[in-house]
Amino acid sequence: CLAVEFSEELFEKLYSTLGVDPLAKGCFLESLPQHILDGRLSRLGPQLAKEFVQQLASKHQFEMLEACLVRLDIACLDIHQVMTLCWTHCLYDAIIYVYNRGMNDYTTPIKELMAVLREALKHGKQLTDNQMMLGNKLLVYVSCCLAGRGYPHGDIDPSRVASVKAEVFQCITALHGAGADDDSIFPYLKALLHFSTREFLNVLALAFEEEEFTTESGLAQKQRVVDILLQIMVQSEGFSPTEVGALFTFLARQLARPDNTLIVNRLLFEQVLEYLTNPDDETRMEERQQALLELLQAGGFVGIEDNRLLQLSEKAKFYRVCEYLYEKRRQYDKIFLCYLEDPSRKPRTFYYAMQVFESHNISEQEKTSLENQLIESIEELLDIDNTATSQLMLQYLAHRVDDVMRKLEGRPEVLYQFLQGVWNSRELQSSSAAQSIVPGAKDSRGLAAEVQEKYIDLMCQFEPGAVHQFISSFDGYRLEETLEICRRHKVFDATAYLLERAGDIQGAFSILLEVLREKLNKYAELKRDASHKFEMDEVFNAIDAQLCTVVQLCQRSSSKMDTAEREALWFPLLEVVMAPQRELRTLLGPEQLGDFQALTHHLLGSMMGFVALPHILHKLMQDPVYSSGKFGEVRDFIMKMLDTHNYEKALLNTTNRLLNCDLHLHLHRLKLAANRGYASHTASCCACNKSFATGELDDVVMFRCCHCYHRTCLEASRSAYVDAGGQVQWYCFRCFRVGKKPPAGFSKRVADTPRTLGSSSEKPQELRLNREPRTEGPMPLLNACQLSAIDYLRNCQRTKPNTLFTSTLQGSPSTHVLRKSSLLSRDDLKLHLSPARITASVFDV
Repeated sequence: CLAVEFSEELFEKLYSTLGVDPLAKGCFLESLPQHILDGRLSRLGPQLAKEFVQQLASKHQFEMLEACLVRLDIACLDIHQVMTLCWTHCLYDAIIYVYNRGMNDYTTPIKELMAVLREALKHGKQLTDNQMMLGNKLLVYVSCCLAGRGYPHGDIDPSRVASVKAEVFQCITALHGAGADDDSIFPYLKALLHFSTREFLNVLALAFEEEEFTTESGLAQKQRVVDILLQIMVQSEGFSPTEVGALFTFLARQLARPDNTLIVNRLLFEQVLEYLTNPDDETRMEERQQALLELLQAGGFVGIEDNRLLQLSEKAKFYRVCEYLYEKRRQYDKIFLCYLEDPSRKPRTFYYAMQVFESHNISEQEKTSLENQLIESIEELLDIDNTATSQLMLQYLAHRVDDVMRKLEGRPEVLYQFLQGVWNSRELQSSSAAQSIVPGAKDSRGLAAEVQEKYIDLMCQFEPGAVHQFISSFDGYRLEETLEICRRHKVFDATAYLLERAGDIQGAFSILLEVLREKLNKYAELKRDASHKFEMDEVFNAIDAQLCTVVQLCQRSSSKMDTAEREALWFPLLEVVMAPQRELRTLLGPEQLGDFQALTHHLLGSMMGFVALPHILHKLMQDPVYSSGKFGEVRDFIMKMLDTHNYEKALLNTTNRLLNCDLHLHLHRLKLAANRGYASHTASCCACNKSFATGELDDVVMFRCCHCYHRTCLEASRSAYVDAGGQVQWYCFRCFRVGKKPPAGFSKRVADTPRTLGSSSEKPQELRLNREPRTEGPMPLLNACQLSAIDYLRNCQRTKPNTLFTSTLQGSPSTHVLRKSSLLSRDDLKLHLSPARITASVFDV
């Protein structure tokens, strides 16, 4: 029917035909909403429309019903049926649509729906979803009417636009309502203002943009509305500070327009300011602050001085308003205080300070002012978040840590927490793999030594057990001053560590030994009183840990001492460990005695690497604990010591054998290198190209790259240098640039061979060739000899072939002479392949 544009009569006949079958009728009715919502079907027959409405209502599809009703022609609908359903099920859009299109009435919907909204607002309770929907629909409907647009869609008849605007505006600004018993003034304005002041004022602001309000009568109407609003909201009660602030924000924006003609008494703004900033009123502070801030941003206090606004805002504790005023003055230190004093924004204080320090639009003087304020407020910041404060100081104010220390001098616990946070943050930054440089950040690594020493001093007071770990993990403190601090607070482990660093091994040993002796004495006292078994276990564990500390000190220091000094270090420790066993031998049970013997065995095993075994056995057998009794009591000690001795002896022998094998292999390779011979590729000098057939061999110099020269040619080319031993060394200038000393190891394959071989006046260099064994892998690089051979081959290829062939056919004497007088065929140049004498020069490259 839609495709062929059937008329209404044919559509009715089709429906009547399908209506015989209930199933077909239901399917037909269910298919209609899709076409209606798409806009392809806007008119139905009266009977069909009635059945369609009844079908959707029976299935409780009221939202779809309302959407379809506002898209159908009003003439095809049963008004009584539709209005009954709409009022029953709160279909407000359909009600407005029926009144507008069916009755051409635009004010009655406002009056009837406004009565429902006023009834809901009168109880002062939270509005339901349907009531909120009603209020929102009313605001949108009024806005559409005042703008000349239809609701919920479409347009108003152009001939009715002006009259509709006037009627609706007159309706909402009416002095009294439609009810006969309604005595309130401006009921519709009050209802809309109570429902949503801000949104209704936005509706009015949009309406004031229409051209009807630019005429003389329109301007009068605008002034009348403003006077009514002031009368309702300012001169009467019942509106919250937020709603009053929204009104004056609306007025401030209207007064700031260039074409403004409104007249508003400025004293009203003064009254609103006094009302919003009343310090005695602690109710709705956030609402009043937000209203004042919006009014201030809208320019409502143009004639009021900022100092007065700031004073009133500070008294009212409106910190966000103060922030707005301070920002205009670029007083960032004051804004920092606003964040710090505002309970709801204290945690954001650190983020604001970081933003200021990183900003490029803020001068250094302004940043310095913020730094000073931050130092003054350091205690409050530490109370908020110690970690965040330390990170902020380390990242941006590391150069002001001394000032913080002076500020917190009277609160040592707070100062210790601050410095602890600084060092923790510093450690996290230094351990970060990729630390980005923050713009505006200061260097956090250059903390003064006095700061570290102060931190160590406080740590000795509040956490002495962590001092040793700290001083062994960080540097930068002064040794003598830190040692004096640790001595003053009697932190023995840290004192011993510092003495060891200072080189006073005996002093460090004495301190640790005294601590061990005190723990052993405490254990002896507890042993005499058998009621402290649990505490005895703790003390024995402390003895074991302290003994390990002393043993580690002795092991680190023994390598720097002679035999007498080592014995003076180890034997007193052994005496201290064995003394309680003599005193408590009768009190110690088998288990406790075994524990002490385990300590002794651990100590003896640690001593054996530094003290001779006979001395240890002699000292052990002199002790009454082990000298008396049966051999079985000391057998375990002696056997374990002997096992350790045998193990170390076998280890030493194995190490020596490996070293000897390595030395032999190295010397064997040197011998092979020394016995290797080199052959020249040519019988002529590479510099002057003259043959060596004539002349003395003493004038010939041959290099390991197989290039040969006259000595005079090398001297002329300055191919010589003096080595570290003061001897003159030659080098091939064909392989290296003239005047430049060849680098050591220039060719890895011949790096261990000498650079010269010849019969010069100096002693010939000994050959040393350390051939590396072939390994599977990539092809090795060409050495100097191979490169020289390639150059020789290229030179031969550049020779004219005709000349070489002709000389061969003619039996050129030069060729015969070359073969006959070859350099290698001379008796005085034959290589004698005997092992060369290995001298110090073998190791010269």
